[in-house]
Formats: sequence, C-alpha cells, structure tokens
Amino acid sequence: MVASLAALGSVIAASSCCLPLLPFLIITLVWPERVLALFYGRFAEYPAFASELRILVVAHGINYLAVALSAFVSALEESKLVFVALLISALSSVVVGTPLIARRGVAGAAVALLVGGFIRVNVLMVSFGRAGSRARA
Repeated sequence: MVASLAALGSVIAASSCCLPLLPFLIITLVWPERVLALFYGRFAEYPAFASELRILVVAHGINYLAVALSAFVSALEESKLVFVALLISALSSVVVGTPLIARRGVAGAAVALLVGGFIRVNVLMVSFGRAGSRARA
C-alpha cells in the first residue's frame, strides 16, 4: 500500500512538470506550419517539415507517458524493469530507424522515435502489471 502511494506521488510529480507545455504541443500538432514559420520565418525551408513535426509531437507525448510509467515502476522498486524497457526501446529504434532514415531521412528518424517510444510504453505496461501484482503480494 505504501509503495503504491509513493508510486502514485511519483507519477503526479512527473505529470505536473509537463502541463505548461501541453497547449504548445496541441498548437504544434494542429498548426505545425505556422509554428515553424513563427520560429524560422515564412521563407525558411523548415515549414516544409510540418508532417515530421507532427510525428515528433506525437512521439514526445508517447515518450512522456513512458517517463511517467518509468517513474511509477521505479517507485515500486523495480528499476531493472525500467532499464530493460529502455534497452528494448533503444534497440528497436536503431533496428527500425536505420533503414527508415536511409530511405526517408528526417521522417524516418521521427517514425523510429515514435516506434521506440511505443515499444517502451508497451514493455512498461507489461512490467507495470507484474510489478503491481508483486507489490500487492
């Protein structure tokens, strides 16, 4: 019970630090061309990367969820599971990213980051279930 309360506190603390960024991320997801033009100007080449920026914003959201889950699992004193999830995520990003970057460039790198984050969240969710059942026992 105490471990799960400490874990909940870790998740709340990790979640509260990103709340100020949420409006910016939503605006960037909806209007990436305008955000890029705002920072780099209308005549820069970067507004052409709007779709890549959308993928990166979604990947950031998924990776943020992974960090919150990592904090929760670590609070349950299962840091080895967090390490394994991060290792699997990094290896999958390299395996998926290498051919994608060669073929698609920046878009391939963004997709590789998205895939790695998605895998990390899934591994942590499985770990979370195991760690939670151990904490209750």
